[in-house]
Amino acid sequence: MGGTENPSAPQGNADGPFICALVVKSRINSGGCRFSPEPSVSVLSCSPLPPVPPTTRPFSTAVSECYGGCAEVDSETEAVAGGGFLLGCISCKTREEVPARATVDWHFKPAGEEKFRHIFHYDHPNATVFHPDFHDRLEWHGTLNPDVQTGAVYLQNVTFNDTGTYRCTFRRTLLLSLSHQLVIVEKEVELTVVAEASPELVAVVSEIMMYVLIVGLQLWLIAVLIYCYKKIWDEHERHEARKALRAQAELLQEKENGGGDQTEKLDRKASLE
Repeated sequence: MGGTENPSAPQGNADGPFICALVVKSRINSGGCRFSPEPSVSVLSCSPLPPVPPTTRPFSTAVSECYGGCAEVDSETEAVAGGGFLLGCISCKTREEVPARATVDWHFKPAGEEKFRHIFHYDHPNATVFHPDFHDRLEWHGTLNPDVQTGAVYLQNVTFNDTGTYRCTFRRTLLLSLSHQLVIVEKEVELTVVAEASPELVAVVSEIMMYVLIVGLQLWLIAVLIYCYKKIWDEHERHEARKALRAQAELLQEKENGGGDQTEKLDRKASLE
């Protein structure tokens, strides 16, 4: 073999793929191939490759590319004065495999007012704060690529003046093969600023259930103790009653035996007289 061509090599437009081993600059390159025209290198071996059934095809040819999941979760609505707060905003694409590019804008309407103020804009990788009240206080905590699906921003040093309505606007351009399509999604967050954090409903319910369980267990334990004490006391009473009856029976028997002896003595005395 070495430097001579194999006469069994497929010629021209041979039907079906073949398993071939080719020597190219002292390197072996193996794989399915067809010769059209004849290769300029030597063929070491060549044999027909049977068709692969659909059920046994490689996994990579049967599974498309994977994409991360996306779930739209509502933002929290209560912030504590002096702390930080994450303004959440998520807008998932209908089909993950469609490439897209999105920008995010945040607007703010203070409590008691009717007009929104443009406070923030994100166009990857640039984030811009427009309103002076939010300078050095807003940070981008969303998606870090052009295909934005999470448009969250973090608000630092929350004050009572931050109470109001926040509007998040996604402007997403779907990069379709035939044309580009613009989709606009808006979401609002009603933010309330409080002096102290109020306990969550789940925590309150859990605490109440804990106290109810403790009290219930104590009452159950008391009931069990009373039942056991009553049962022991009843057994003691029955034992004392049986003991008294046994003593009374022994006393009666002694009296009966003593009365019989005295009668015999009187009869003997009478016969002697």
